[in-house]
Amino acid sequence: MRGPDGKHGQKGEKGNEGSRGHTGKRGPKGKKGNKGQPGQSGLQGQKGDPGISVSSPSILVGPKSATVTQHSNVSFTCNASGLPVPDIKWSGEPGLGANHVIQGKTLWLVNTSLSDDGVYTCTASSVLGSVRKSAVLTVHVPVQFVTRPKPTVIEEGRPLSLSCEATGNPPPKITWKRISGSLDPSRVIISTGNLTIKSTILTDADIYMCMARNLLNVQSSTANVIVVPRLRFTLTPASKNISLKYGATLRLDCQATSGDFKPPRGTNLNVLANGTLVKDGVETGDSGLYVCTAKNIVAQISTRVSVDVIIPRTCSELKRFGTTSLSGFAMIDPDGDGEDPPFQVYCDMQDKHQVGVTVISHDSEQRTLVRGYESPGSYSRNVVYSGVITSQLASLTRVSTRCEQYIIYKCFNSVLRGFGWWSSREGAKMVNWGGVPTGVKKCACGLTDTCANKGGLCNCDANDDVWREDDGLLTDKSHLPVSQLRFGETGDSGEKGYHTLGKLKCFG
Repeated sequence: MRGPDGKHGQKGEKGNEGSRGHTGKRGPKGKKGNKGQPGQSGLQGQKGDPGISVSSPSILVGPKSATVTQHSNVSFTCNASGLPVPDIKWSGEPGLGANHVIQGKTLWLVNTSLSDDGVYTCTASSVLGSVRKSAVLTVHVPVQFVTRPKPTVIEEGRPLSLSCEATGNPPPKITWKRISGSLDPSRVIISTGNLTIKSTILTDADIYMCMARNLLNVQSSTANVIVVPRLRFTLTPASKNISLKYGATLRLDCQATSGDFKPPRGTNLNVLANGTLVKDGVETGDSGLYVCTAKNIVAQISTRVSVDVIIPRTCSELKRFGTTSLSGFAMIDPDGDGEDPPFQVYCDMQDKHQVGVTVISHDSEQRTLVRGYESPGSYSRNVVYSGVITSQLASLTRVSTRCEQYIIYKCFNSVLRGFGWWSSREGAKMVNWGGVPTGVKKCACGLTDTCANKGGLCNCDANDDVWREDDGLLTDKSHLPVSQLRFGETGDSGEKGYHTLGKLKCFG
């Protein structure tokens, strides 16, 4: 058990100062103290320099107007005063370009041209205002031609116009003169540099000079003017419409200072040195419009002639034309103005007492074998005529006085009558053979009672081992030409035949 505390003893000596503890947190800010007494005034400083007065801009030395020739260099200077110091700028009408150089207060124009001609302005400006001064630059440019008069060849009576245009500064004045004579003011008009003569005459031929002049120089240019006589026809075809018979000679006269014919395309014509056109033996292709053109170096005139070649209906009609007596190919037109076009045939001018025979060829003119066909008409051969159609053949037979076609059948053990026949152009079966009228069912020997078998109707009716034949001319033009051949009775061994069909011939 603890007893009661005893009395405090005497205070001991002060010990050594211990190390400083950590700084505590700062206490709250105290109240502001009272203002102290003002100090004594300092010494007065020295007096400053006087200030500079402000002023608006003014130009002391401005640009001066100038006149220069092109390709020169020129400068404009501008000096200005004011406070604040003014800013200097340059402008120009028509503007500043790549050859305009500003160095300080000076504007340089380098290698001047006419485009630099104008007004240039210096502007001095500050916050207190602006002022400007201008100068005029005149650039003189020597005369240069833009359009020169051209050498001219003109026909008498035509208007003459010569053009002359030049540039320069000052603008050039243009005048005209003749080298060998004077200008007639009553006939010559000069306007804006152009010379005009309304109606030229032969004496207007000369060398004409255009002169362009300004302060710097004079330029001239010449042009030779040739006036040729007016082109006229001295001889033309007597008629504008000419009809010629096929095979006749075409002759068209045309003469002028110079000239040449322009025939329809595809024709082969002969033009003589004097301009006369000659064509021997005109054909269908020679019909058309012919143009005679006369021309010189400046003019051209023409006259036209329509030529119609009359095509014969037949070779007999061609012979009657009297334009040819020679045999050869020709064009005929049996139906005239009908729908069928002309076609080419051979005209035999020696046969039938030289009457003019129209000859039509075909593909069955050669001797052709018939064998292996027994029943009547079982052999069939269509006849194709060269370059012609049935309607054209029909027109030919209609306008001809006579037509004929030779036919022959050679037989060996082969019967013709009852087994063979020919077809008309319309395809009708025809039983009469060559030399026999239409509708008669026999051959030519049957009419004369000369057949191989006494009393027979055809030689081939003998039907024996002997080569026999039946032939003759088919002359009924209403059924000609033959369009088909039919045969039979050649089916057995040893039975055969040959047929040949002649050309169609029409005349008269």
